[in-house]
Amino acid sequence: MFAPDGSTLATAAENTAKVWDARTGELVTTANGKTDWLPFIGGSSYVSELTYGPDGSMLAAASGDTVMVLKKKP
Repeated sequence: MFAPDGSTLATAAENTAKVWDARTGELVTTANGKTDWLPFIGGSSYVSELTYGPDGSMLAAASGDTVMVLKKKP
């Protein structure tokens, strides 16, 4: 799923949401807070749904029993 501004692409595999730079193809984060995205609430189930907030600063990743919200650092 692309962010509203097209700058990043979110993907999901198993229990990990990944955010990619859409222009370069480089990995921005694997939902662990090492770059410019911070995990807000975490879970351990398989990610089945992804959606960005309207301004692209938040990404929600949902599984059968958990919602993880990633918030971009200011």
